[in-house]
Amino acid sequence: MIFAICDDNPDICIDIRNHINRYFKAHDLSIPRCEIYHSGKELVQSKLTYDIVFIDVEMPGINGINACRILSKRNKHTLFIMVTSHDKYIDDAFSLHAFRFLTKPIDWPRFDKCLMNAINAANTYNIKVNIPHVNGLTTVYLDEIIMVETYNRKTQIHTIDKPYISAKDMVFWESLLNTSGFFSPTRGCLINMEHVKFIDNNENTITMDNGKIVYISRRRSKSFRDSYLLYIKSVT
Repeated sequence: MIFAICDDNPDICIDIRNHINRYFKAHDLSIPRCEIYHSGKELVQSKLTYDIVFIDVEMPGINGINACRILSKRNKHTLFIMVTSHDKYIDDAFSLHAFRFLTKPIDWPRFDKCLMNAINAANTYNIKVNIPHVNGLTTVYLDEIIMVETYNRKTQIHTIDKPYISAKDMVFWESLLNTSGFFSPTRGCLINMEHVKFIDNNENTITMDNGKIVYISRRRSKSFRDSYLLYIKSVT
């Protein structure tokens, strides 16, 4: 795992790096690589690909928001944690899909919780899955899979780019995607809870990001809602 820390205040960079190292030591994890930069220009000129970036919003030259826009085009799985003294940049940060927003002076217990969630998210986002399908084999990131459903005695895997038809059955996919982020609301369907757009309690249905509507069986209704609430708490 590679971190980038970017702030024009060297002391803040050192404090963040020390807290990251302390957190990893406390959890018996190998100390990660942490690269420190004191300007947005330095950061974007780097050729490294980062898992997690802590970055100050207000910096001369290329500010934090613009630096993150550049980096996100290189790797959409990089997580950005914006650090600033002012909350006027929150809207810009969220339009960038920033993972978290920390204000200065940094609340270090909150920082630790943020770091824990970011590590868990990064580990999930960076998992790759091989999709065997009728035309060959395609590798995607786990979070790019929206759902899997039965389809004419085969299965259809919906990803954010396109659907694939596979000869593998649902047992195969349920075993492969056996993580806390996936749930089977009804027989013959497996959804990625990251891509749930809307839950209709009256109709007992789920609308996914791709517009597909999935029914929740009565037998699995409570289990789904409990699992979804736990999932939401784990990523917030």
